[in-house]
Amino acid sequence: LILIVAFCADQASASSLPTVRNGVLNLTDWDSQENPQLSLEGEWKFYWDRHIEPSQLDESIRTQGSSAPVPGVWSDLVAPGSSTKKLSKHGIATYTLDILISPNTEKNLSIAIGEIGTSYKLFALSSNQSMLIGEMGRVGQSEQTSSPKIRTRTIPLNLPSQDRITLIIQVSNFIGSDAGIIGTPTLGLTEYVEATHRRKSLWLFL
Repeated sequence: LILIVAFCADQASASSLPTVRNGVLNLTDWDSQENPQLSLEGEWKFYWDRHIEPSQLDESIRTQGSSAPVPGVWSDLVAPGSSTKKLSKHGIATYTLDILISPNTEKNLSIAIGEIGTSYKLFALSSNQSMLIGEMGRVGQSEQTSSPKIRTRTIPLNLPSQDRITLIIQVSNFIGSDAGIIGTPTLGLTEYVEATHRRKSLWLFL
């Protein structure tokens, strides 16, 4: 009976955690002390065959996005204008995630980026101000202008005073068999995110 109650409590706690839905993560009611790390698994906004710059992401562009599961490979997605044809594993795309925050949202946060196939740039956009906060390999429009590199890492995320920050991930893949955000990103208190990343990295060498 005790085990059943504990299991139900864990399930209830998990169901109450903020989750990514339709490209949005609502952190306005997030209790970071009770749940210091969150999975960014879910449906992100997805823009095929284009690298959207932060300055381009206006409301008009936002309406053009489809959705893609994270984690996942984009070659599992159906190509625009088709009912059956899948996207090529080689190409470029942009993923976006709007994070809604409140004045009470913890500011000392970091993101753990898992495997992304096979190069990326990560921007943080808020109130028309953007910053390149992370990159791996060289993002390009072709095999000749891009360079693959896959490595996990943690990145500090400085939240603004405004009520929304948007993550923009430009991805290129012209060599790997798996394209897109392959590993599940996480967001949380910096000390917890970094400790988890160190622990996972250590396991890779054991």
